[in-house]
Amino acid sequence: MFTHIKENGSVSMVNVSAKPATKRIAVASGFLRMSPATLIALREKTLPKGDALALAQVAGIQAAKWTSHLIPLCHSLEARDILVEISLEDNGVRVRSRVEVVAPTGPEMEALVACTISGLALYDMCKAVDRSMVLEEVRLEFKSGGKSDLSADMFMGKTVAILVLSDRASQGIYEDQSGPAAVQCLEPLGFEILRKDIIPDDLDLAAETINRWCDDLKPDLLLTLGSTGLSARDIAPEASLRVIERPVAGIPEALRTHFFSQHPTTAFLSRGIAGLKNRTLIVNLPGKPSAVQECLSFLVPSLSHVFKMIAGEGH
Repeated sequence: MFTHIKENGSVSMVNVSAKPATKRIAVASGFLRMSPATLIALREKTLPKGDALALAQVAGIQAAKWTSHLIPLCHSLEARDILVEISLEDNGVRVRSRVEVVAPTGPEMEALVACTISGLALYDMCKAVDRSMVLEEVRLEFKSGGKSDLSADMFMGKTVAILVLSDRASQGIYEDQSGPAAVQCLEPLGFEILRKDIIPDDLDLAAETINRWCDDLKPDLLLTLGSTGLSARDIAPEASLRVIERPVAGIPEALRTHFFSQHPTTAFLSRGIAGLKNRTLIVNLPGKPSAVQECLSFLVPSLSHVFKMIAGEGH
């Protein structure tokens, strides 16, 4: 399966609308090999075209901003910070770029383009005195944010309980898929699944189950899936309110805000809430499997910090 080619053979960008906008950083480097005489002229600013180092820095920064115009299927990103550093070494010039964004995809191409164009600008400034220069070793050195920050053991030792609220699934009318979707997201990151059950949309039963799990299982995270809508049987928020001791309003607010751009007519209708009982974080998520995965992809990157704060480790 090709990521940029549809089944009919047409070319398209990868749809990243469901991915969370997080802080992402990419660092790249490149090397412009040149003669010793050219290095001296570069250092002493005696090149015919003037100060090449300052121009090359500006060229790299400008190029990073224009990456989506240069690379056809690259997403357009708004950079929060672009840094281009140029250092003189024994056999040439080292160019290093760092690009920071808050976006659903990373700025690797922006960093690589910045290095490449900065190196080419240097080449152009120096070519009158040195035709033997070689731009080489352009590579990505580092990236952070998104999946690169989620390792297989980052939540090792953390536990989760998953409660599916559904009349029909509890009666066997259809097979639940939201619970397995949550497990599929969380288990590879090291979470231990303490329990996963399906119960009807019954307010008293749901509240009693959430409360008992918090007291007996003491999970780090308790997810309720489904029953967050507007029907009379959607009782997840009311059941959770009976148990929650300290609301964490920012979590459902952030989820609704994030998904409003994708589902502008329905995202704001979710009544899900979040909060703490003792040291268990309770979060209501929708029941649709794809929505469970979307919500967790948005929520999980912040959970490491959340658990540290709950444990009293501060900011």
